[in-house]
Amino acid sequence: AITPTAHQKQKLKAYIRQHALKHVKSPPNPNDESYTAWFAELSKIETNMYNKYIDKQVQRKEKRKAAALKQKPQFQYQQQQLKTTVMGAPKAPTHSLPINQLQPWSHNMPRARDI
Repeated sequence: AITPTAHQKQKLKAYIRQHALKHVKSPPNPNDESYTAWFAELSKIETNMYNKYIDKQVQRKEKRKAAALKQKPQFQYQQQQLKTTVMGAPKAPTHSLPINQLQPWSHNMPRARDI
């Protein structure tokens, strides 16, 4: 992951502050008692905007990743399929049966030396 530089963080913080100020009343005098509540509201809005920004970044990253997976050539999928089978033999079951319930080897199935 690429970490943002200090300059990029500063720009993002300024951008969010600029837009958050549009969603609160004009600031009271810093010496006023209501300034603390106003600043808390501003901080809450900034936090919400930042979280939305991060969520969008994550969604964009996931979309890019999904698009990149779609762009992969088909032969890689075929190679993966070849790795899961051994010389045309069926895949082994993912669960194991007790030895007395296993089916005997079919004599009609080709052996590896015959292929």
